[in-house]
Amino acid sequence: MNLTYVIEKFLYEHDGNNRYVFGTFGDRPLICLGLNPSDANPKYSDSTFRNVSKIAFLYSYDSVIMLNIFLSLLTTGISEIDSKILDKNLKTIEKVISAFEKKNNKVDILCAWGSGVKRKNFSEYFKKLWEILDKYNIKYFKIAGDEKHPRKPNRIKIEKVLTEFVLQTYLNDNFYLGNKN
Repeated sequence: MNLTYVIEKFLYEHDGNNRYVFGTFGDRPLICLGLNPSDANPKYSDSTFRNVSKIAFLYSYDSVIMLNIFLSLLTTGISEIDSKILDKNLKTIEKVISAFEKKNNKVDILCAWGSGVKRKNFSEYFKKLWEILDKYNIKYFKIAGDEKHPRKPNRIKIEKVLTEFVLQTYLNDNFYLGNKN
């Protein structure tokens, strides 16, 4: 059973084991696409959500929406996840992005999954994710730095830290999507 509800200003969708969406309501959100969620919820905020909220404020966004590539509420490692759950997550990502693109004609996404994506072969999942994202008018960002993978925001100094990010090039270079830039 999925639970989607609003507590004060929070959007929170989960099914007990997996968190699909966590964020605040606003007209111009910064959408953060992370690796996997922690146990943050409307009553308990973690360092990732707090830091993304601070970054959003610095760049004049009025809200933050956290989405994740994987859903398990784990703070260490990634477990094998049922393909039905992954498919539902992709549908949730598309639903959120579609809604805000219709409202604002574009979407800004902070890519922030760190190096954990290389622990397993996620190429097929990233292909499916790219097929969804490529349909929309999205501007991608990452936290500034020379890391190969977009940095996670949980342990950073908060300042003007965003740089544009070419997601398709990253995915082609790291997950061999076979797409031309």
